[in-house]
Amino acid sequence: MEFQCLGTVEASADAIPVDLGEPQQRLVLALLLASAGSVVSTDRLVDGIWGAEPPDSARKIVQGYVSRLRKALGDGDIIESRSPGYRLNVKPEQVDAFV
Repeated sequence: MEFQCLGTVEASADAIPVDLGEPQQRLVLALLLASAGSVVSTDRLVDGIWGAEPPDSARKIVQGYVSRLRKALGDGDIIESRSPGYRLNVKPEQVDAFV
C-alpha cells in the first residue's frame, strides 16, 4: 500500500488506485497520515473535520469513516484502534511525505 498526501490524498495497492470515499473520509486519512505511527485522538479527528461546531453525532461519524477506510484499504490492521483514538500503521517508505 502506498499513500500520497502531498497534494490530493490518495492511496494505491500494487499501482491500482483505492477509492477513499468522500472528502471528509479522506481528511481522516490525511490526519492519520500526518501523525503516522502515533495515536490521533478521536477529539483531534472531530476538530480537524468540523472545527468548533461538530454535530452531536461527530464521534459516531468518525467511527464510520474509519470503518470504511479500513475496508477500502483492505487491511484491518492498517488503522488500529488505540485509546483515545486511532493509529495508522505504515512504514515511512509507504508515504510520499516521508520519502
